[in-house]
Amino acid sequence: MLNLDEQELESRFWATDLSYTDSTGHTVTLNDEQKLVANQPIQTVDETKPWIKFAIVPGDSAIDATGSTPTYQQLGTAFLNIYVPIGTGMSAAKEMRDQFASAFRGWTSDDGHCSCYKLGFNSSETDTYAQVKVTVFWESLRRPN
Repeated sequence: MLNLDEQELESRFWATDLSYTDSTGHTVTLNDEQKLVANQPIQTVDETKPWIKFAIVPGDSAIDATGSTPTYQQLGTAFLNIYVPIGTGMSAAKEMRDQFASAFRGWTSDDGHCSCYKLGFNSSETDTYAQVKVTVFWESLRRPN
C-alpha cells in the first residue's frame, strides 16, 4: 500500500514543471538533469545553476476503520529542497517554491486515496548555496488488496 502512495507522489513531482526567470529575464525550465530524487541512482548536477532534490518520507500508519477489510491510514511527508548558488539571489528558488506548492496544495491522487493536507516552508544558507525547502504533509486511506 505504501508503495502506491510513493508512486503517486513521485508521479506528481515528475509531472510538475518548474521554471525560473534568469538574470537576463528569460524563463528557464528546470531540466531532468537538475532534478534529484532520494534513493535513486547517483546523478551529478551542475551546481552553478539551480537544482532540486525530492524525497518522500513515510511516517505513522494506523488502522482507521476496522472490520473484515480494515482501512489503514498512512501519514508522511515529502520534501522538495531547492538549491541556488550563493550570489544569484533567491528569486529563482522562490519562483520554483511557489510552482511546486501550487501543484501539491490540496492535491489528491487520481485514485482518490492519497492527498496533501498541509504545506510548510523554510530556508537556509551555506557558503556555496541557498536552500528553500517545501514540506508536503500527506495522508492516504487504503484497504489491503
